[in-house]
This record gives sequence, structure tokens and C-alpha cells, in this order.
Amino acid sequence: MYANWAKKGDFEVSDTIQGDRRIIAASLGPQASHQPEPFMTASSDELPFFEVSTIPSWEEIGNTVARLTAPKQEVTPDIEKLVKTIVKNARGLDAAKAIYNWTASHISYLETQINPNQGIVPPSASEIIANRFGDCKAHSCVLQTMLKAIGIKSYPVLVNWDNSLKQYPLPTPNLDHEMVYVPSLDLFLNPTDQYSTFGASLEETNFSPVGTQVLADKPVLIAKPTGSILTKTPAGRSEQNRYLLTVHLKMNF
Repeated sequence: MYANWAKKGDFEVSDTIQGDRRIIAASLGPQASHQPEPFMTASSDELPFFEVSTIPSWEEIGNTVARLTAPKQEVTPDIEKLVKTIVKNARGLDAAKAIYNWTASHISYLETQINPNQGIVPPSASEIIANRFGDCKAHSCVLQTMLKAIGIKSYPVLVNWDNSLKQYPLPTPNLDHEMVYVPSLDLFLNPTDQYSTFGASLEETNFSPVGTQVLADKPVLIAKPTGSILTKTPAGRSEQNRYLLTVHLKMNF
């Protein structure tokens, strides 16, 4: 069986073959205590880390996710009808924005896993729309299906929705969130967050099932049927992180 390992920190590692067995042993001596601080990066970015994986590449993970989720994105007559009521006469970017806003505001976040495959495979888009709830991959599925209905191609994006900014050293299915990438618009969209506006910097993200986190400047896996891509979301820009407060005063003397 294929297996690879990687370490960060002062692990002592032995990798030996004994007969028909491969034995990988890692040990780490005493370490200084780790004191958490407000808004610090994830401990996995800073602390010693040892990992073993039997998955050959990130591409294989992305390809598998795309292959398993594609059948759930069927554009049914009911979905076509719904999309027409959402986009009305809008086209292109404006139509995509209308669909994104509908998905973010009409599908409530609720994680349910009834069978083992639901860790990476959502229910069908029709089922999610009928129930009006689902987790991150459900939001992603609905958005992708509706975009497909108006001829806009999109892909699921796997990412960790936490304070980590560094990629795991080996390909592992440890990515806990799914959003959407639209290549024709070069946009990463997070429909799970009902407070994040369409096309805004991912620094704006306010909602997360695990607390307030951002999704900007993070390693992500764009899942495609073939040729999945490991890349990063755009970093936040100062012009996208400003608040303008206008006050009108009327003074009577």
C-alpha cells in the first residue's frame, strides 16, 4: 500500500521494512507549552506536526469530490423555473449575483449526515431546495446547479474554515468547508455565509460554524473531474476593507 509521511518540528522518525510490513515510527520529546492568544493563527501552523497519508496527490482528492458531487447537480424543470424567477431579465454577472444572494438567504445552515458518504457528498440540489436547509456543501451544490442552469460553469472549492494559513504537508481529506469558484468571473464565492456580499473580499466573512474566521489568502483545492488545482484565495486588499460613515448634521441656533 502506498504511504508517505512528512514532519514539521523535531520529530525523530524511522521508516523500516520488516518482512511484508512497513513500520513508520515517530517520536517527539518534551515541548514548551502553547498558550493561545486572541486571533492567533491555528496551532497546526506553528506547532510540531507529523502526518501520514495513503493518498498520492491533492488532485486525486479534488477529482474524487468533483466526480461524486456532479450527479447531485441535475438541473430539473423545477430548478429551471425557479432560476427564471430569481434572475428575471438579468444576464451574466448580475444573474450570478441574484442566484448567489438567493442561495445565501434562502438555504439555512444545518449539518445533517445520515449516511457515510455525506461527509463529502451533498443531497441533490432539488432535495436541498425543497428542504431549504443544508451544510456548506449543500449551499455549494445549489449555487453550482443554478449557475449551470444559466450556462455559467463553476467548481466546488475545498478549504479549512479556520485560522490556519498554511497547507497540510501531505494530501489528506482534512478540509472542512466547501465554497464555489467561478472561473469566468474569477470569483471565489461563499454562499454559506449569509452576511458576505457577492464578489466581496473573503476578509469580509463574518459567519462560520466554528466562530468568526476569514477565508482570504488561504490554501484551497479547486475540485474538477480531472486536473483539480491546489491554489490560494486572493489576499484581502485595503480598499476592500474600509467602512465609510457619513453623518449629516443640522444645527439650529
